Amino acid sequence: MNKINCKHLVLLFLFFVMFFSMKSQVREQWTITKADSIKFSEIPELKLPDKYKGNKAPLLPPSLDNSLLPYFRPIIQQAGWSCGQASSIGYNFTYEINCVRDLPADI
Repeated sequence: MNKINCKHLVLLFLFFVMFFSMKSQVREQWTITKADSIKFSEIPELKLPDKYKGNKAPLLPPSLDNSLLPYFRPIIQQAGWSCGQASSIGYNFTYEINCVRDLPADI
């Protein structure tokens, strides 16, 4: 019976330590200055073209394998301390810029 109570006490202690350590972390607050507000108001509003509105709008496919398209760069082997987020950004940026430029990614 004592072993069970000790386990419960240890778990309870660890829970409180975790709770209070998370609570003590201060998140940085972002404030928008007057200059920021003016700069944001200068950004033009994006207008959706009429061809994408209503019942005659083209439908998106349920799935698309971009790796089959010429704009997607070949998959590389990541090793060591390589970063998955940086790699995914590289794949997305390469695809988008190659698509805009109409260039294949394998050159």
